[in-house]
This record gives sequence, structure tokens and C-alpha cells, in this order.
Amino acid sequence: MEISDKRLLITGSAGLLGGRLVPLAAMESNVFAVFHKEEPEYDNYANMQLVECDLTDKEWVRDTVEYSKPQVIINCAAMTDVDGCESDRTLARKLNAGIVENLLESVAEDKFFVQISTDYLFDGKSGPYPETSAPNPINVYGLTKLEGEALVRARGGNSLIVRTSALYDSISRGHANLFDGLYMGLINGETVKAAEDLFCNPISVSTLSEAILEAVSQGITGVLNIAGSVYMSRFEFAQVVAEHFGFSTNLIESVPMESLGRAAKRPSKAGVDVSKALGLLRTRLLSPSETFSLW
Repeated sequence: MEISDKRLLITGSAGLLGGRLVPLAAMESNVFAVFHKEEPEYDNYANMQLVECDLTDKEWVRDTVEYSKPQVIINCAAMTDVDGCESDRTLARKLNAGIVENLLESVAEDKFFVQISTDYLFDGKSGPYPETSAPNPINVYGLTKLEGEALVRARGGNSLIVRTSALYDSISRGHANLFDGLYMGLINGETVKAAEDLFCNPISVSTLSEAILEAVSQGITGVLNIAGSVYMSRFEFAQVVAEHFGFSTNLIESVPMESLGRAAKRPSKAGVDVSKALGLLRTRLLSPSETFSLW
């Protein structure tokens, strides 16, 4: 399914992933970029239109879908603050499952629907996890994202669930990510604590965006893991950042996750097995070192 002549509705356009996905998609498709209150700042693209919508409002969602008449919907909207989800389960469910429900109720079954999901669906005992692994979330964020997945699965057919892990970008656009806070700490000469027992396969949002659009173009359905090609601890990621950008690795302090005092539990050995994606996609799932070399 070539997307060059398609109308795409992309939610979460002001978020970390949406901020890269929207302009990339707009280079070849007609994109309706959905935001709520926080209007994203993009260069002018002839094929892009910003659309305000409160995705928790069913009627507003219905009107937005009717207005944009998309053939492809990519839902990047979510509450990704893992600790925030733990303290407000109701809001987490509203944003991570309720939005999915509202979109699916408004979109015809013949339209291609993409849901962005997470490796936090799993308990972290035996990652990285292939697409066939049974979810077992240990925090509210993972639980509510799983509820969103279940709605997409029930729809069946013309849908794709993309599970990913540990997103990062060179700029934050006001959204925390794996790289930004770490890098700013190093610039300021601060000692940065990084979990030695929290594993993932980090992926830049630019690479993830490219891979998502290729998967849509191929018409891949079901579940597809898209993440970085290298499995590492947060401590190892921090070391790569320090080494690549010329900081002393002595500024990186290896600590157990529990010492960081987070409200929500994290799956220790999280991450996703990307073997399937490597076999299907031309997009290279770059390692952090390869990504940093492009910045």
C-alpha cells in the first residue's frame, strides 16, 4: 500500500514521536496532524494541515475523522509518563485506552489503523520479547497500553500494532526522552545516575518514524516490533553517549533501578526482539552509536 497518494491522520503530533513522524510523512502524503492545546511547530508543508481535537471527546473525534477522511490513521497519542500513570490510573486509562476506543469507533473498518505500543507490556523477566510473547505488565502504563492493544486486536484485519522500546531524540521539544536529560546533565558536568539493571533496545524517533511509514507502505498487519538493533542497559546507553560526545565516562554512575526512587516498577529485562522487522523492512534499525554519528 503506497502512501504517497494517501490521506494520513496522525495523532499526538506535538509529542516526541509525532514531532518527527508528521513532517516525514508530509514529504509524500497528505497529513492531518492532530493536536490538543499544544500546537506543534513545523516548517510549512504543502501536504500538511494541523487539526485541533480533544481525542477524549467522542463527538470531536468523530467530526475530525469525518473532516479529514483519512485512509490511514497512526495513533501516537498516549500518556507516556510511566510514574504519572501510576499515580493517576483513571487518566492513564482515559488516554491510553479511551482514545483508542474513540478513534476505532469513528474509523471505518476498511481504513488502515496503526497503534503505537510498548515493551512495558511485559514483566521484564526474559526480554527482549518477540511478537508472540504473552504480555504481563507490572505497572499501570503497561496495563493501559495493553488495554489499548486489545481494542485494536478485537478490530482485527486492517490494523498494525507497533511495539517499540526506549525512544530518544537529539531535541526534547518539551518531552523527556532517553537522550536529552542525560546529555544536558553531562554538559553541565553533573554526575548522571543510570540504571545498570534496566535493559532495552533504544531507537531514535527518526528511525522509528521511517520504519513505521515503511511498514504502512508494505501493508504489514498484526504485531511488529520496531526498536534498535542493540540490546543494552540504561547504564551502557549512557556510556555510549558520554564516549561519543566527548564526556568523561566517570560522570556516569551505575546504580540499581530501585535506588532511583521511581513511583512505578520498571520491567528489568524489557526490550523487543526485532528479528521479524529486520527481515521485512529495508529501513536500518540503527544502534545509538550509528544514530549519533548522523547528528
